[in-house]
Amino acid sequence: MRTLLFGLPALLGIGMFGPMASQADTVYLATASTTAYRVTDDGNGNTTHETFAFPYTVGSMFVQEGGDVLAVANVDGTPSIVRVENPTSGTPSLTTLGSLQHRYASMTRIGDDVYGYTSVQFDGGRLVRLDLTDPTNPIETEIGLMDGAFNGFSGAGYDPLTDTLYATSHETDDLSTVDRLTGQTTRVGFLDHNARRTALEWYNGDLFLLTQNLNSGFLEIGTLNPSTVAYDPIFTLDATTSQQNSALAILPEPASLMMLAGLALLATRRRSI
Repeated sequence: MRTLLFGLPALLGIGMFGPMASQADTVYLATASTTAYRVTDDGNGNTTHETFAFPYTVGSMFVQEGGDVLAVANVDGTPSIVRVENPTSGTPSLTTLGSLQHRYASMTRIGDDVYGYTSVQFDGGRLVRLDLTDPTNPIETEIGLMDGAFNGFSGAGYDPLTDTLYATSHETDDLSTVDRLTGQTTRVGFLDHNARRTALEWYNGDLFLLTQNLNSGFLEIGTLNPSTVAYDPIFTLDATTSQQNSALAILPEPASLMMLAGLALLATRRRSI
């Protein structure tokens, strides 16, 4: 997949699409409390690291179909849905869209819905399904109490190929699967390090983990093997593990990747005619 995508600029050319080199980049957008980190990877071993300040604490991010990055932020004491503006270039900022009934430790998109784990401290650690068709008026439906409600589930990631919802805990330092119908969890295994806060994101066939790694002393992004829970660090973002909330989003959104691949195939066919 990555080999195909990196060839897209050459296949598409400039033409009506304009320069497309940036479309081959993978952008990792992470947060720790009010600090935002952006890593841009061109796929050829070249990365750029940027750091920004947000006005509010961001506790979760997810990418909507079409590429919008939505997040949960504590806006003047109110849990709210916000949109992250300029997530891939320029200076990111937050636009408040609507208020929420619950405080969420993590969220992830599954189809047309979003599933969230509520904060153990404020909302008892519940699985909630959210309808964000109109993000200015979120509809929240409680599904059930998650097993080990005091385990502090702070990472949510969804594998569409196996229809598996994952959760990481910063209290017990483990990876679990979550039953979307009941909220019940089943432990897969333990992380190889102590983590203060974590976030998950499934992207292009890999499960990515943002972790405040207490063993290394760094805020890191790496991959988790969903079967063995083996952790492989990739990027170091900061020499700190003192923050309390973490979030991770990876772009471009997979549907956009498929669209670009289709455009590349179309361009190739036209040239062969």
